[in-house]
Amino acid sequence: KKLLVGYLTLNDLKKMLRKKDLPTENFLKTNYTKIYPDRTVRLAMDRLAKKKTGTLLVIERLNEKNILGVFTKVEIVEAYKKAIPGE
Repeated sequence: KKLLVGYLTLNDLKKMLRKKDLPTENFLKTNYTKIYPDRTVRLAMDRLAKKKTGTLLVIERLNEKNILGVFTKVEIVEAYKKAIPGE
């Protein structure tokens, strides 16, 4: 099982490269935007926009430390590109 402690973004990793002596835990984000797997893509898009983030952590409803997946803006764009005929 993948139990959530925190997560890192690409920007966090860039900062880590400049401060190589610090442990990873110094860069972990513990305040994250979440969504449950039974929620709609529309709600996911709304939540991404409202929170001004590019990532939603998909978590188990009964155990919010259990990560089921990651939903990003990139995945939304890819899904729309596949859905548009002739593109």
